[in-house]
Amino acid sequence: MKPTTIKNHQNDMQALFEELEARFGAKKAQEIINQAKMARSGQSKPGYMIVKTYSEMLEMFRGEAQGLLAQLKHGKEKWSGEGSKISFLDKRKLESEFRRVYRLYWVSMKLFYPSYDQAMAAYQKKINAPFSRVPLSTDMRMAA
Repeated sequence: MKPTTIKNHQNDMQALFEELEARFGAKKAQEIINQAKMARSGQSKPGYMIVKTYSEMLEMFRGEAQGLLAQLKHGKEKWSGEGSKISFLDKRKLESEFRRVYRLYWVSMKLFYPSYDQAMAAYQKKINAPFSRVPLSTDMRMAA
């Protein structure tokens, strides 16, 4: 990885930690970040609960970003005319908040999809291991 990529990743994780800490408390936020670091380094495979947590974070940030984007689109009419300085400041504040939430959405997405893939791969190995000699049947049969 490039040094800037590492620095950006650290900044993104710090921003995510601060947001989660404000919402859920320091203990839960640190647990989520630690799980993300362990999964990223390959020390452990993510379990169901952490993948579910990432999924919920993704939904939460997506919803907030969509809401802020709708407010920005709705405000275009108000700000396009002869707007006052206050409406200009409102627009800048909304844009800044949208960029922040959108960045958190992307960080959550970067955590969720690789973790989901790792968890599903581990799950498939557990299921297929006892039946490795016999392929799983995909036939649908009628019950008698």
